[in-house]
Amino acid sequence: MTETKITAHKGFSLKYPENTLSAFRGAVDCGADRVELDVHSSRDGHLVVHHDYYLGSTDNGKGLIFEHDLSYLKSLDAGSWFSREFSTEKIPLLEEVFDEVGTKAEYEIQLRGFTVEYLQAVLKLVEKAGLARKVEFTSERVILLTTLRQLCPTARIGLFVRPFPDWMSLGLGHEVTKSDIALASVTVAHCSLPILTPDFVENLHNSGVDIQASDCHIKSEIRQAYRLGVDSLSTDDLPLALSIRNQWDPAG
Repeated sequence: MTETKITAHKGFSLKYPENTLSAFRGAVDCGADRVELDVHSSRDGHLVVHHDYYLGSTDNGKGLIFEHDLSYLKSLDAGSWFSREFSTEKIPLLEEVFDEVGTKAEYEIQLRGFTVEYLQAVLKLVEKAGLARKVEFTSERVILLTTLRQLCPTARIGLFVRPFPDWMSLGLGHEVTKSDIALASVTVAHCSLPILTPDFVENLHNSGVDIQASDCHIKSEIRQAYRLGVDSLSTDDLPLALSIRNQWDPAG
């Protein structure tokens, strides 16, 4: 089995303000295999990187991202909430992240837009940057991923699998998930650890689907992901995940 890749959730968000150029630069310098980022469209059609749909939690803005032009978004302070050291940090454009990271890491682009025009813009920019082989496009919306597959049949596509409701058995949840994966021609299934069992991991692998264990932030979660043999995991604690992987003994 190949080594489990480590995805830096929102960049190196433990040490730098999330979804900023500093966070992505720091993730690469620390040794992340992949960086995860959320991409929105501004009111005037620019592709901007920011976690939430709303402003104000990690910046000094107000309202929703798609309600504002780039000029307003670029005027915001995206770092002081984390530390005064990062007071000059701005909300980055997707192309700025590509320029910063280049081919030094893979990208997990969470699609936060709503329209075909948005998807076309993201695909065009990825192609222009020469990064098609480095990018995975992710969403929890099957219809969005299905549309993306139609626009780009060769795209690497990941589905975020929502936690199963209390009434749903694990077996039923697995069957529904496999159906969603087939409908959207998904390449990667992003699942939280409670969803993953050895049999389900094996079943997806046998179907040609890779698996990313989501939100592995503490030692026990990271170790469980490695034991399950997932293809990648996402984490806020990049140094911890790297340290455990470096010392990991699959036979231990």
